[in-house]
Amino acid sequence: MVDYTQVNNTEFTKENFPDSVLPGKHNVEYVGCDEGIVSQKDAYKDFQWHKLKFRVENSQLEVGILLADKGDDSALIKTQTVVSAIGNAMGINSVSSSDQFLGKSINVDLVMKENGYLDIDLGYSGKSRSCSNIRPVADAVKAPEVKESAEITDENIPF
Repeated sequence: MVDYTQVNNTEFTKENFPDSVLPGKHNVEYVGCDEGIVSQKDAYKDFQWHKLKFRVENSQLEVGILLADKGDDSALIKTQTVVSAIGNAMGINSVSSSDQFLGKSINVDLVMKENGYLDIDLGYSGKSRSCSNIRPVADAVKAPEVKESAEITDENIPF
């Protein structure tokens, strides 16, 4: 048995871990990169890839973008398009390394995948070679605030 009360002197209570992040538009900060090789189902060869990791603002949740370093042409074109879109959103004209992203943020759409995890929806179009859902933080469109409706009474019904 593991005594979690002894892990980093942290109490695992709701106060120490905020509510989960909901799907929608969020600012995310680049925090690093993982690299590796993945075998794709029904593929005849392995792909070399890297995963750009981002932390969602005001949370500890990390989400990532998996990109190919080696593989078929369509995967490499997607990598070039996504990296360019991220660089543009961060104000970087020429990206030569993912280290240039460190400490910078972008605004993205987070969606709930079938497996129950949040993921970044790039809005990727291979046809136009664009990523419509990667935006600069300053240009982010804020989601409308939900206001609680007033109690309905005979006095506030307009007819």
